[in-house]
Amino acid sequence: MKKFKTVIHVLSWVLSSFIFLLAIALVIAFSVGFRIFCIQTGSMEPNYPVGAMIFVKPFEFDALSVGDVITFYSDADKKTVVVTHRVVSIDKDTQEIETKGDNNDTADFSPTLYSDVIGRVEYMIPYAGYPVLFVQTTAGKIITINAFLLVFLAGAVVRYFFDDDEEE
Repeated sequence: MKKFKTVIHVLSWVLSSFIFLLAIALVIAFSVGFRIFCIQTGSMEPNYPVGAMIFVKPFEFDALSVGDVITFYSDADKKTVVVTHRVVSIDKDTQEIETKGDNNDTADFSPTLYSDVIGRVEYMIPYAGYPVLFVQTTAGKIITINAFLLVFLAGAVVRYFFDDDEEE
């Protein structure tokens, strides 16, 4: 039982440390103006693979260049569908931006207005977005909640049944 207790303590310490470090990293990223998204389709592969976590920062229109990778709302009215594609041309007069996925054969169907742009991709961490994408699914939410409950309950059981042994 001593091994079981040690494993539970180590698991809860590792899980708590991971959550704490993740929270600190997110607070720092948000405090310097970044928004974080996950790549969900293969349109930007191989440069931005599915499951990559991207850090997007707002910028001024004049700083936009052909070749930049931007994140924008593709449904300007609803602002629910977010796309990350590369800039292929810029119309400075109308502030329209033509974009294209690196893995797509043709440019996007319609140009994007600068007012719909969330920001430019500054950093990318491959595969780091998979846990986020998983937790967004129904099964992921159920498994994550149950995993937290299981670790919490296992820790409580260990403390209840085995902490008395150490005091004696």
